[in-house]
Amino acid sequence: MKIVTVWMVVLLCCGVLPADQRPFDRAPRADGIQADQLKTYLGLSDQQLQDLKALQGQFREAARPIAEQLGEKAKELRQARQQDPVDEALVSRLQAEIAGLQSQVAVLRTQFQSHAQGVLTADQMARLAALEQALALVPAAHQAAALNLLDAPEGAPGRGMGPQSGGRRNPGGPPAGFPRP
Repeated sequence: MKIVTVWMVVLLCCGVLPADQRPFDRAPRADGIQADQLKTYLGLSDQQLQDLKALQGQFREAARPIAEQLGEKAKELRQARQQDPVDEALVSRLQAEIAGLQSQVAVLRTQFQSHAQGVLTADQMARLAALEQALALVPAAHQAAALNLLDAPEGAPGRGMGPQSGGRRNPGGPPAGFPRP
């Protein structure tokens, strides 16, 4: 009986997998960065967008060795915390090393951000400042949508019923049989 139940669960999960896929109404992502809405909002030229994507690629390449070190240090830290007894000096040293590596990434990000902003015109920088202000409001907007004070945008998490709905399994709206707001 247990084997039959396990197989039923597996089959049901397999039937759900296609529903987990993201909608295909997004712009193509040749280099992994979707920026069609940003391009429209800021009024970016094709050359500006190309330059920004190139800078982002350079940032990723420059940050990769640091990210690899961070991964290694995080693994060492997890292992150090699992030892019995825990070597507090080792844990403290690894935490300090991780903080130092994170600071290196932050400095690198700031440098590349400065270069990226240099690609923009003054008008585009003003629009970018408005985006930065809007970004700061995202958590409050999600909470307002969760409390049904606002409608979440089409395709955004939170469009369904309840606090967990609207994620990957429910992109774009309420469950079948419920009217759209």
